[in-house]
Amino acid sequence: MASKLPRICLLGLPSSGKGTYGALLSTSLSAPLITASTLLKQQTAADVELKKVIDGGGLVPDEVISTICEKAATPHGSYILDGYPRTAGQALDCISWKTNPVTAAVFVDVPSWVVQRKISGRLVCPGCGKGWNNVGIDEAGFDMPPLLHEGQDERCSCGTGLVRRGDDQDEQVVQARLRNYEEKTAPVIDFFEERDMLIRFTPYKGIQDAPNLEALVWKRYKSPVLTGNLSPV
Repeated sequence: MASKLPRICLLGLPSSGKGTYGALLSTSLSAPLITASTLLKQQTAADVELKKVIDGGGLVPDEVISTICEKAATPHGSYILDGYPRTAGQALDCISWKTNPVTAAVFVDVPSWVVQRKISGRLVCPGCGKGWNNVGIDEAGFDMPPLLHEGQDERCSCGTGLVRRGDDQDEQVVQARLRNYEEKTAPVIDFFEERDMLIRFTPYKGIQDAPNLEALVWKRYKSPVLTGNLSPV
């Protein structure tokens, strides 16, 4: 039986929109969004070798990232965890934490060809960190219009000029990240599904489908008292 407190990890290919949907769930559930990449940036400030692994598109050792994420998640009764777990070993770690273990996983189910196209148009605000894109997708049932249209000034809503992420500009790094996902992260989906802990969500219309994700999470965590502001749609 699922815990009534939402302690959710987000799964999916790099650039599948996990961060966006995680932020929405964080607001809906009144649960903090814990981002593994942010935790790692803080860690790599003092660890040059770890930074080399990340910059090359590699995966951080299980024991390192599991310890970092457990420390960040332990104080919170509920949370949304983005960017972790990425291996079956990490998945086993996070459901076994003594205090506030993960209780469900949301899989943002977007195919690799969609992700690669999204990466080609991904932009980020160096000021506030908000993500944007200038590439739309309209095929195979997916209808994702770009956030920035052709000819539109590439500026964030905060007024700062947008830039491409450094790791997005290196095709070898992009391909390495996708290979790592297929080899090590894809089995994590099976791990949670076998334990009846997986919530599968395909955003055919991008952010417009966010209410569908909220409905899926509401179905699993049925008590409105214990799930903050989330309401059924």
